[in-house]
Amino acid sequence: MSNKVFETYKELPSWAKGIVVVGGLVVVYVFGSSLYKKIFPSQSQIDAKQELDSSTKDLQKKLDIGIVPTYNDSQYIDWANQIASSLSGCLASITAYSTIRDIFSKLKNDADFLNLKLAYGTRTIPRGFICGGDIQDKTMSQAIRVEFDSWEINGTLGGVALIGLNPTLEANGITYRI
Repeated sequence: MSNKVFETYKELPSWAKGIVVVGGLVVVYVFGSSLYKKIFPSQSQIDAKQELDSSTKDLQKKLDIGIVPTYNDSQYIDWANQIASSLSGCLASITAYSTIRDIFSKLKNDADFLNLKLAYGTRTIPRGFICGGDIQDKTMSQAIRVEFDSWEINGTLGGVALIGLNPTLEANGITYRI
């Protein structure tokens, strides 16, 4: 079999041989790089996994003491999709901030916030090359920290109080922060 393949390859014109070689190298590169990423995850991916594992444990503790989610799972998934969608593109921060703040204002307790984080999981947010590239494999909190300045997250700029994402969570009695 391998002799037939080699014989067929030898009979190809030189331009076709080049295409076969380059195509083969591309396949090897794509497979090799994805295998490498699986075996050796980046620090960001490790941090994201630890954050989600911690959120899962925290949610179980909240459930054990009677703090239960206010909404059903499909609502958290819908909100997570809205957040991811709002963060995509070059001008994301214009609409994303109000979208995320509106969603955060609907959360009633820590279980709601943790369910939202877990529904979001880790995602790659497409932003395009011109806008600094995609936000790769980030949790909700990580993606928000990439997109927004600390004053938008914490709600203060030069000592002036603003409506930030963390103060919105705090106003609803949620102890977790971005």
